[in-house]
Amino acid sequence: MAKHEVDVVIVGGGIAGLSAAYWLLHDAPDLRIALLEAEERVGGKMQQARFADGHVIDVGPDALWIQSPAVSGMLEELGIADPAVRPVNTATGILHHGEVRPLPCGIVGGIPTDLAAARKAGLLSARGALRASHEEKHLHLHAAEDTSVFHAVEERLGTEVAESVVDPLIGGIYAGDTRSMSLEATAPHLFALYCDGKPFLSTLQHTAGKMNGLATFAPDGLSTLVTTLQDALRSRIAVQCSAPVDKLEPSARGYVVRSGSHEWHGEHVVLAVPSYVSAALLGKVDPQSAAALHAIPYASVTTVTLALASDEWVMHDVPGFVIPRGEGELLTALTCLSERWTHHRSRNTVYVRCSLGRIDDDRPDALSEQELLERVHRDVERLLRVHAPLQEGIVHRWSGALPQYAVGHRERLAPCMDLRERGIECIGAAFGGVGVASCIDQGAAAAARLLRKVSSSQPAQGVLA
Repeated sequence: MAKHEVDVVIVGGGIAGLSAAYWLLHDAPDLRIALLEAEERVGGKMQQARFADGHVIDVGPDALWIQSPAVSGMLEELGIADPAVRPVNTATGILHHGEVRPLPCGIVGGIPTDLAAARKAGLLSARGALRASHEEKHLHLHAAEDTSVFHAVEERLGTEVAESVVDPLIGGIYAGDTRSMSLEATAPHLFALYCDGKPFLSTLQHTAGKMNGLATFAPDGLSTLVTTLQDALRSRIAVQCSAPVDKLEPSARGYVVRSGSHEWHGEHVVLAVPSYVSAALLGKVDPQSAAALHAIPYASVTTVTLALASDEWVMHDVPGFVIPRGEGELLTALTCLSERWTHHRSRNTVYVRCSLGRIDDDRPDALSEQELLERVHRDVERLLRVHAPLQEGIVHRWSGALPQYAVGHRERLAPCMDLRERGIECIGAAFGGVGVASCIDQGAAAAARLLRKVSSSQPAQGVLA
């Protein structure tokens, strides 16, 4: 058994683990770090595929928000802030009774704060808008106990707002159901207002969200961020791919992390892996945390990207939209990449990306790849009202991809937060948000906490190169 002495062992080479490694070295360049990744490559769900014509698309996340200091700071430091490109058409909509309705102004965190605009856009009926306008009649103080997103919005603004607007916008991010989704963990700003008896509409209406912080990289998408991070970390830390971890145990100095025939001995550990992987590793360290993590459900999703002939293509005012569960569609979201981003434009081809699957909808899993391509192609032509022959399609299935923040999520994960005092950081989609930017923020925060704890030990012999 080969043994290696390090300061920090990072388990998981997705964007959260890479971010933690980056910020640790940023402020402590002499720190000894090992990063262990079970797959053959780092980057996690940030993966790409290539069409026969050479065009590259992201099959996982395809954009990130660059508004947080951790994200913008990382891009600046890596020298890729300027290559980041913004969408040329940010319009987004909701499929409502078979019609694509553009999101009106005043949408803040999924809440339609401008009811007149939501009514004009066709998202709310006159009755639904009237009910929402009477929010002040439904303001009550609540104990600081979690509730579902749907329940809180329905209580304040009515069933129509909860079903037609909030569920597809907030629930769609997690491929979840807002009827069981934690308000506290998913929308903490709304949770605070709900508990304090303060209104959603008047409080949020002056902070309407915009997509001007959304960006990606041309021409290779988010893989540019992964490869740039790899280059920044190369030769500075021990990165091992194809190295699944099978043991985590306390030791006299901190922890022993075993992968195959190698053991890493470190003071601190960062678990940047899905919660069910962390649960298996924490069984001997903290059974209570392991049980809480094991109980988190995950939704499986599928992305289908089509290359369509563009001869008869008609440009759309709204190139992307989400689809509420009540519409009964197989698709949950659709984006015309060629209309959203200039680097996805081609003379003869239009690229369209579709999302499928929810926590309560596994219909895509029952279809073969060919069946999915044929079905999605028909749906795209119908929903976009175009005739565009299919040239090629790429299907990527993400089994157990998105953790679900059920009511009481933060309370159940409290033992995992206590692990920080014992030198273990748990980060990733199950903890502080499923987006790329959220995972980067978590990696930066974990690094800051660890840097306050890491001892100034001298370099040891036997560090893996």
